[in-house]
Amino acid sequence: MRLLYLIARNTPMKEQLESNILTKYAAGLMEPEELSKLEDWLKQNPQFRTTLALIQQNVMAMTLQMNIARK
Repeated sequence: MRLLYLIARNTPMKEQLESNILTKYAAGLMEPEELSKLEDWLKQNPQFRTTLALIQQNVMAMTLQMNIARK
């Protein structure tokens, strides 16, 4: 979590989130075609669903921290 904060502090948030397919998904920034491919991949690799959920939690927490810091 601390690493995400340090990266976010030095990189525009949208650019950072779009740099990785999983963080892009977690932030809701995927195009429909990308989302379809990821969903197909997850069907074939369900063991990664938990990892993706953890990434999504971190992205949400990072977003909250950034919003609080701006106030």
